[in-house]
Formats: sequence, structure tokens, C-alpha cells
Amino acid sequence: SVQDLTLPEAAMLAALPRSPGNYSPFERPELAQRRRAIVVGRLLEHGYIGEAEAKAANRAALGLIPPERRRGSGQYFLEYLQQSLEAKYGGDVLYKSGMAIYTTLDPALQRAAEHALRDGLQALAGRQAAAASRRQGSPAPPVPEGAVVVMEAATGYIKALIGGADFARTEFNRALHAHRQPGSAFKPFVYLAALEAGRLPTEILDDSPIRYVSAGKVWAPENYDGKFRGPVTLQQALEESINVPTIRLLEQLGVNTVIDTARRAGIQSPLPHDLTLALGSGDVTLLELTAAYGTFANQGVRMEPLMVRYVTDAQGRLVEENIPQGREAVEPAVAGGLTEMLRGVVERGTGVAARVLERPVAGKTGTTNDFSNAWFVGYTPSLVAGVWVGHDRPRSLGHEETGARAALPIWVAVMRAALRGTPVEDFPTPPARP
Repeated sequence: SVQDLTLPEAAMLAALPRSPGNYSPFERPELAQRRRAIVVGRLLEHGYIGEAEAKAANRAALGLIPPERRRGSGQYFLEYLQQSLEAKYGGDVLYKSGMAIYTTLDPALQRAAEHALRDGLQALAGRQAAAASRRQGSPAPPVPEGAVVVMEAATGYIKALIGGADFARTEFNRALHAHRQPGSAFKPFVYLAALEAGRLPTEILDDSPIRYVSAGKVWAPENYDGKFRGPVTLQQALEESINVPTIRLLEQLGVNTVIDTARRAGIQSPLPHDLTLALGSGDVTLLELTAAYGTFANQGVRMEPLMVRYVTDAQGRLVEENIPQGREAVEPAVAGGLTEMLRGVVERGTGVAARVLERPVAGKTGTTNDFSNAWFVGYTPSLVAGVWVGHDRPRSLGHEETGARAALPIWVAVMRAALRGTPVEDFPTPPARP
């Protein structure tokens, strides 16, 4: 508040209007101090302050808050919001007309998510440094990056969005603009298509060596652990994220069928028209993948992600209002069936670490070749959240840095904050298919 300003602070602010760029205390601190001294001198000249006060004010440091603290939280969200609104209304209207923007952001959750991401990436960086030290002569590993999105399943409201570890270091928004392979986090779309085709979670798939030859090249995909289990159910294959039976299932369903299913759920990025699709070989963004999982959570109703609830003008009149409007993308019974399968991933499979929340959770891990991308996307009946961890220039995060190890702990910390103080919700019983 103005009444809380010190004399040096008030004088600095009064010095700026004549030429804010030239007298910027961040860019030209010495010139800013000289300009401030002129203001202090005028105050002394007109008898508003005494000699001692003037000398003390001129000796005072500028006392600037560092940019990383000054920016506050939610900068990736606010930057994208600003760009979107400026493109819609123009800079003059947005900044000079007195508009009020009411967003979907939950500030407390946003701060908690930022802390969770920072802590998770620091833990990963520590493991990377320890591994490098064991390999004498190895260069220091680059700093890992990450992104987080939290949405309301029933509305599409974005409650938290983080596009990187530090906005002050880089403003590139990885939640919105980084296209990365989701790995096994894409598998739910294969199993969703299977349920739509009338397949049952108890049906048997063959997990044995497989070999494809095309244009003289051989592709012999393997499972993560290098083992083959023989006959497995669809449920087991998804829970344990087994590659080979998922590839066989995709082959049986047809690549185009699975792509169509993914499109209806919310995946918009280009997808490969081959069997590598089963392993998540198509690049997607964290926001679209999280929103597509939101379709599962919302009983098959797809909601578009929203950042703005409504906008008013300077007189308080409504300029824009975004009322959530969904459309059924998947039959409720099928979406509910997939949720039950994904609950198994958390109860018994690769997402078991999420059980610490002690409430119903469905989700899926994702890890790409040589551990270059780590994902976990999961949901409760009300909230869906996604976490991605990787490097801006894809490279290994380190041996065994899977989605379960690098991304899932961050997701758990985010959801623990989001769900604190809320009642435990159970997923609705899936209705029977007509």
C-alpha cells in the first residue's frame, strides 16, 4: 500500500514516469539512484523533508526484489492467458479498458504443485549427480525439466498449470507446447478401443516373442523386463504395462480404430499409423493427454480445457463467459470399464505408489526408450492430473528413471495437496452396456 512506502521507495517511484526505460532500477541502477536523488532534492527544497532524511534516503539501497521472487506463482498459466486474451481483444482493450478476468486457477494448489515439481526434480537431479559421480570422468548431467497440469474432470477447468521448473530461467511452456512420446501412458487408448469392440478384461492375450518384417527391416519388440509371460489377461497386460500383448491387441483391433478412439477422447496431435502406436510412439502434449484422461474420469464425456471463467468490462458488464459444455465421446459403460482397469494399475500394477493417497485412484505410468521421458497421468472422480519429466533436448534421465520413479512421486504430492480436506469419493459403478 502507498502508506507503507518508505521515503526512498516513494522517491524511486516518483522518479520513473519521466522515462521508465532509462531509469529502470533493474537495468540501470546507478542512473536510477541519481534520478531518485533529484526527487529527494526537490522534496528537501520545498520543505517536505529535512536534511538528515534527505541524506539517509540518498544512502539507502534500491532494495529490489529479485525477479524470480517478484514474479510469484502461476507465471506459465498467466503468460499463456495473457497471450490468448491479447490475441482475442487486442492490447489496448486488454490493458487499458479496465477489464476484469476471472480465471479457473486455484492459487493455493498452483503453489503446492510448483513446490511438488521443484522437489521432485531436485530429487531426480540428486540421483543423476550421484550416478555421474560413480562414473568417474562423466560430465555433470543437465538439469531435468518437468510440467504439471491439474483439471476438474466435470468442467475442464484448469486448476494448476506449470510449464517448467523455473519461469525466470525459461518461459517455454512445456505443458502446452512440448510434444513428447507418452510411452505406455498411451496404452489406455488401446484398451479403451478393445472395450468398445466388446472385448473383456478377462480375455487372454499372448505374451510370447513376436517378429515383424517390413521393407527388409526386422522389428522384434520386447517387454520392459525382457521376459515373456505366455497367456495373460487384458487386465494384467495393462496393469503391468506389458508391451507385446498390447501390440498384438492393437493389431487385432486395427491401428485406425485405436486412432479414432484416441481422437474422440481428446488426442489431437498427429499419430503414427503403425503398430508402434501401442508403445506410445506419437508425440503429444501434457495438456492434451491429461484432458483425454479427463474423458475417462468424466464417464466418457469430453470437456475442453478452460482457463477463463468469465470477463467483465470496467462497468462490471459481462464480456465473455465460458460455460463448460461437454459431449459424449465414449459410452459411459465403456469409460467406466476402463476406469476399473486403470484402478488395477494403481492397486496392483506400475502405479502402486499412488495407493499412499488412500482413496480410489485410476492412472497409468509412461516411460519411453532409454528413459528419456517419464509420465504419470491419473485421476479421482473429480480431478485429473498429469506430470511429465524429461529434458528439453531428449536424452536419458538415467537408468531405471521410469514414470513410476521420476513422475509418479510428483503426481502424488500434487494430488495430496489438491485433495487435502476433501471427502473420499468413489468412482460410480459402470452402467451395463445396452
